[in-house]
Amino acid sequence: TTTIHTHTHTLPHFQIPQILQKSISVGSKPNSETFPQLPSVVIWVRFAIAIAYGLQLGYTQTRGFVGFVFAMNMVCFLPLLYCQMILVADTDSYKNLLFGGVPNAMALCVLVWIYCYTLQFSHEEAKLAAALMIQQQVKSFAHNTDINTNNQINTDNSDIPTTDSPTGITMDESTITQEEETEF
Repeated sequence: TTTIHTHTHTLPHFQIPQILQKSISVGSKPNSETFPQLPSVVIWVRFAIAIAYGLQLGYTQTRGFVGFVFAMNMVCFLPLLYCQMILVADTDSYKNLLFGGVPNAMALCVLVWIYCYTLQFSHEEAKLAAALMIQQQVKSFAHNTDINTNNQINTDNSDIPTTDSPTGITMDESTITQEEETEF
């Protein structure tokens, strides 16, 4: 005998309006039976908070542990406060509501923070790249220098690269120096 199974599940995108409606219903008192998608909604809200706060930290050039601690507090507790104070949810009925998605959201926040912070210092990145290229050329030159039979170094300096670049990095025959830039 052949049995035909029919699926009564609907695709998730058809449930989005209902989920959003439940997510913004003030005082709806959801629990794990009436609104089982609440943990997923909280995780996505944590991701949105992480992106927004990561952008703010990066573009305000925030550095240090304080920004990380505030991000952790916002990612962890803002969604929970919303659930308890606005939705009046029964948070004890959910298994993974308290810290679900927190590590992922924090990683996302730090990634956005670092990316936005780094974007603001592209000129410093160019200076570092130029300095690393010069260092690599010096190492290559030192490796290719001929040592004659008397263990003396050949002093033919025709292979030494010199650079006078707008980055302020110059090189002569023996040292690399970083000139101080003056801003007017």
